[in-house]
Amino acid sequence: MLDCLEAFNKLKTLLTTAPIMASPNWSLPFELMCDASNYAIGAVLGQRQDKLPQGNENVVANHLSKLVSTNAAEEDVLTLIESFPDEQYCPDQIIRRCIPAEEQESVLTFAHQHACGGHFGGKQTTAKILQSGLHWPTIFKDAHVWCQTCDRCKRVENQSKLNEMPQQSILVVELFDVLGIDFMGPFPSSNAHQYILVAVEYVSKWVEAVAGPTNQGFVLLKFLQGTIFPSFGTPRAIISDGGKHFLNKQFSALLTKYGISHRVATAYHPQTFGQVEVSNREIKRIIKKTVNANRKD
Repeated sequence: MLDCLEAFNKLKTLLTTAPIMASPNWSLPFELMCDASNYAIGAVLGQRQDKLPQGNENVVANHLSKLVSTNAAEEDVLTLIESFPDEQYCPDQIIRRCIPAEEQESVLTFAHQHACGGHFGGKQTTAKILQSGLHWPTIFKDAHVWCQTCDRCKRVENQSKLNEMPQQSILVVELFDVLGIDFMGPFPSSNAHQYILVAVEYVSKWVEAVAGPTNQGFVLLKFLQGTIFPSFGTPRAIISDGGKHFLNKQFSALLTKYGISHRVATAYHPQTFGQVEVSNREIKRIIKKTVNANRKD
């Protein structure tokens, strides 16, 4: 009698104490308990804790196997499938669903381009798919190719040197073959001058600078014909930006007269015009340290 009372109290305590069903312990092995009858096959996946005896371990499986189907069509003999083609046992010891080829594109689109994707790289996209319980053999390669060919990513991200437009190389043979020119300013007026016209020779890095009242084309023509050409001769090419003071009929006629090639620096590519920009920065630094604080000298 005492044994029955003790068993009843223990059962009542187990039924009223949470949790009745515990989450699996991944460090312990799993056991598949099966039972069969004339009607069906029952199976339960469970674990042993503390290696305690469980009594009749196949109670649940036995009950499932004795459930009678009310549909006569389901009583037909079916082929027993021992493998699960839609699932794979991955190297990280997790079972994931293997995605067929016709569904892989939609999975990649959702994991990379939709609101939950974020247009991350190939590794992050692959990790997101694996965390969702999906897998296929070439997932890493397919995710990398998918991210590399994403139109939105290529439009927003910075272009690499591999994808840049080809630039024309500057070939220099002798001194003063290539000359770079640029206007600096406007600055505070000093003796009616607000701009500085700078010319840099690309081989020797020789710099010529002259102050001017404006940045119009006649200041450029006077500088070339009065200073550069008499002192150093005519260059083979002149590099400038796309300003209107360099792209006009008077300047083009002067270059045609002396057989000089005019090369316009590529927009948003400062490397083409880098030597002149370096000289401009150095001249500005010298002016800042030389002029007075009121900038009126």
